[in-house]
Amino acid sequence: REAWITRVIPDYNEHGIDSLKARSAAYWTEKISAPCLILHGTGDTEVGSEHSIRLVEKLKDQGVKHELVLYPNGNHYLNREREDVLKRVDSWFDSHRRP
Repeated sequence: REAWITRVIPDYNEHGIDSLKARSAAYWTEKISAPCLILHGTGDTEVGSEHSIRLVEKLKDQGVKHELVLYPNGNHYLNREREDVLKRVDSWFDSHRRP
């Protein structure tokens, strides 16, 4: 995992965990005010669904409107759920668009 992280995260070698925290909304939820749609597969072996669940708890604490959809056995890319994902995203943006 470390080799992959150093390839995809800018400045990871120089800043370590701080560079990961800068990319993860879970570390700066106080800056989030827009409604959030969070889609996660419970079969994701890259990022466990517990991360999304913890993020939702932080959003709740801050009063941020959100929706969490957990896809049973869905993988990191939600390949099998693609049709539903696209419908949900379209619907989310339609219902949260500013006039």
